[in-house]
Amino acid sequence: MFATTGAITYFLEVIPHEDGFLATFPAIPQCRIYGATYKEAIENARGLLKDYVEAHIAEGVPLVEGHLNVPSALSVTIRLPVITSMEASKKYRLTHDYVARLCYRTHVLSFKVGRSWLLIEESLKSHIENAQTEREQRGKSLVIAHPQ
Repeated sequence: MFATTGAITYFLEVIPHEDGFLATFPAIPQCRIYGATYKEAIENARGLLKDYVEAHIAEGVPLVEGHLNVPSALSVTIRLPVITSMEASKKYRLTHDYVARLCYRTHVLSFKVGRSWLLIEESLKSHIENAQTEREQRGKSLVIAHPQ
């Protein structure tokens, strides 16, 4: 089984502030955090980015692109375990085409390497669970709307 980690990189701006330093990700304006020192602001930003990505995976929400054309030499990278789309299709008994389509349409957190998709397994699990919940809710609403 092919197991590795995938890197997600976002550019980071660290700005002096009256109480220390403010760290912001230009691609994610809502992600801002302070630190008393420059180094603390970067470490806090790394933790914030990890929480942001994990929350999006859990909710099944696609991430915004982090590689913006921003003049900055500073970036934050987090590493997450990934599996290939072929492995995911076998493990979760889905067609490979369906898994690839989920990756292409950004329904799961993934990235393409050559001709292969690598995806965050937790993102796929979350998507499957959300889809199952939606199907169950639709079924219940149909029963309520059309009682026998």
